[in-house]
Order: sequence, then structure tokens, then C-alpha cells
Amino acid sequence: MSNNRVGYRFSPTDEELIKFYLKNKILGNEWLVTDAISEINIFSYEPQFLPALSKIKSNDLVWYFFSPKESTKKATRRVTRSGFWKKTGRSMNINNKGGNCGEIGLKMTLVYIDDKVRKSDWLMYEYHITCLPPDQRTYVICKIMYKGEGGDFLSGGNEVGNFPSGGNNSSSLGHSFVAESNSARATILTKMDKRQHNLPSKQTPVVDSNTVRAANFAKMYKLLQNLPSVERQGKLNSDDAP
Repeated sequence: MSNNRVGYRFSPTDEELIKFYLKNKILGNEWLVTDAISEINIFSYEPQFLPALSKIKSNDLVWYFFSPKESTKKATRRVTRSGFWKKTGRSMNINNKGGNCGEIGLKMTLVYIDDKVRKSDWLMYEYHITCLPPDQRTYVICKIMYKGEGGDFLSGGNEVGNFPSGGNNSSSLGHSFVAESNSARATILTKMDKRQHNLPSKQTPVVDSNTVRAANFAKMYKLLQNLPSVERQGKLNSDDAP
């Protein structure tokens, strides 16, 4: 989903995120929301890779995602490969301003801690729905924000405006990460297999029959050379005669 009109922003309120986007996602009305917010497992990626997975291209350094809800039995740290998201402050109630439902959701604030246990410039608002039964609260919305200097977090020299817009490509992009890692793994295994074939064999070498025959002949010849000659034996016999 993208819009090139000047001044256009995707900037839903907290109430809209809960009442429209998250509720319709959970109730199965995905056709209403999937053109704006993509679904990923937010903790499977480092934050600097998340903008490329967003459905909406944005220069505002804000991105939205549906993510499966983590079990409440787990610790408050949401772990990634190189760090974790740590909850900070108190959860905020989100109320329905246009109806009598009262509280409809909660908003939690998390900050990303990198592999050197340093607080980063990445911030997350995690939205939870509370106006549905507990067993239906299977998804959350993650609002990712970058508070550092624009573009500092990007890898590969890309700029913010050059991120893929997502849409149907967001899924293929995620699959491309898997495909590339599988390709790299296959290359490594191929190299290891080649090295294994190039190692000297530890098995007993196979010797053909001609080699065995030549070795036996050499042994017999050596034995014959060590035997006393007939001429010398006859001389010895004559010397011993009375």
C-alpha cells in the first residue's frame, strides 16, 4: 500500500489501531486490514530489518506490524538473535471515545537493547486488545519507531525512501531471507563435501595380482641367492673325504 500524494500519512490513532485494525485481524476480516499492515513474527528480526517488511513506504521512521501475541508466562524480555525488547514504564489504557465500551485495549512501551546491553534508538508500542475474550487475543499490533538520526540504522547504504513498500512483496522479501540463508548453507555443505572427498583415504589400498606376483618372485629370488652354490658344495664334500 502506498500513496504518492504530498502530505499523505498513514497515522491511525491508538483507538483506530485497536477497534479497526487489530479487531478485524483477529475476527478474520483480514481483507480490511492487510493492505496497510503486514503480519510477521516481530521477534524473528533485528529492528533495522523491519522497515523493509512494512506494507507502507514511509519517511516518518514509523512502521506497523501484526505479530502473534507472546505467551504471558514468558519473561518481559522479547528476545531476538542479537538483543531483546525490554518493557519500560507502565501500560496505558486505551478507551473507546465514541461508545460505552470503556477500555478496549492496552499500550505497552518497549525499548530495544542491543547485544552489548546498550539502550538503542529503537522504540516499540505494543497494542493489546482487551474488548475480546482472552482466548481470542491472539495478535498484537507493534508500532516500531526509530528515534535516532534518519538513515543511521540502515545497512547496505540504503536510504529510508528506498525501502520496499511491502504489499505483496513483503512476504516474498521474508522468504528471500530464508532462501538466501538456505543457499548459503547449501554452498557451505558442498564445499565441505568436496574437502571430504579430497582427504586421503584411510581404507587399506587395493593391490592388484601382478603386484603380489612380483613381490613373491622377489622373495623367492632372495632366498635362492642365500643358498650355497652346487660347485661350492662339491668342493666342501671333496675336502671332507679321507
